[in-house]
Amino acid sequence: MIPKILVIEDESDLRGSLVISLIVEGYAVTGVGNGALGVSLARRLTPDVIICDFRLPCLDGQEIFGQLRHDQSTEKIPFILISADALPEYSVPQPDSFLRKPFGRPELMAAVLQAIAKPLAS
Repeated sequence: MIPKILVIEDESDLRGSLVISLIVEGYAVTGVGNGALGVSLARRLTPDVIICDFRLPCLDGQEIFGQLRHDQSTEKIPFILISADALPEYSVPQPDSFLRKPFGRPELMAAVLQAIAKPLAS
């Protein structure tokens, strides 16, 4: 089974780069440009991993994370937060991983592999 990844990123160039990098690695990837659509797709697609920018239109990464963690259908999906800023303050629980922009392909792939492996270990 090919792991499904949802990328929620409003910068189209970065979103495209992430999607292409992940497809080349063999993942099934869906990319969207705003948080409201991201939450809707997460609920509908139940991806294996969500990669989400912190600063987004409609809903920011923290709001998306909170909504998905409070929904039984999405609460266990590994969540990788990406941001040009330092990791924002979160109440418990924390995102599964955090990547600070700019990051390279090796960091991205390591975070994705770790996220995919996490449900298998629990």
